[in-house]
Parts: sequence; C-alpha cells; structure tokens
Amino acid sequence: MTGNYQKINKNNFIDFCKNTIPLVKDFNVKINRFENSGLEVDFFPDEKRVGMIDRLWSHNLFTLADMVSYGCILCRYPTAIASVTINFNGNFFDAERVCNVRLSNTLEEYEKNYAHSTVDVKTLSNRIIAKLTCNYQIVLSEKSGSE
Repeated sequence: MTGNYQKINKNNFIDFCKNTIPLVKDFNVKINRFENSGLEVDFFPDEKRVGMIDRLWSHNLFTLADMVSYGCILCRYPTAIASVTINFNGNFFDAERVCNVRLSNTLEEYEKNYAHSTVDVKTLSNRIIAKLTCNYQIVLSEKSGSE
C-alpha cells in the first residue's frame, strides 16, 4: 500500500474521517476529547430526524463507534493503516429514536497488533442507550518508527 501518511490529531481527525468514510461526510460531529486514553465525540443528527424512529439509526451508531475507536488507535499509532475491524458487537438499550449522542471509548491493547475498544453511547443528558465493542487488527505502516 502506498500513499501519503499524515499524522492524525484533534485538528484534522474529523476531516480525515469525512474524506475516508463515505457515510461520515455529512455527519455533524464535535470532538470533546482526543487522546491516547480514548476519544469522546458528540454527534448531532439532522434536526428533522431527531425524535423519529429510523431503521438506519443503529447503523450510524456503529459507524460512529468505529470512528472513535479507530481515532484512538490513530492517537497511539499515527501511521496505522488498513486497521481491520475483526468484529463488532452492539447492545442497544434505548436507541430506538434518533437523538443527539455522546460517544466515548476506551481501548485496551494486546501487543502492538490487536486492540479491543468499548464504546458507550449516551444521550447528552447522560442516559446510556448503547454499548458497542470492537476488536481490531492493527497494521502499522513502514514509517511508524520515524514519526
């Protein structure tokens, strides 16, 4: 795999996601925390959809959870490329209606090629509506030692 690698940080993470994940390009996301210990973002869906029941809502939550998990991997390994989502599990407690949400994650590493992420999805009033877990295989670019 060839290409130009950029160090991902709080300032360019959202643009990076919008340019590489087609579904995210129209998302309204605000970063609250972007650090090695984890990420926290707020997501604001289109106001016309808030309160509605939407069959794609859970897909958006999976996409956002994957995004914050991968962001945490990029915080730790700025040149991680082609990190593969091995599996994804979601438990939805009260995620039937579209609402503004806060996603926060924690990441556990196992050696330098595997990570497990847990993402909590809460309303902005702090009511948990989903918990998602993701496992990743981390592939580092050859430039990882030079950053």
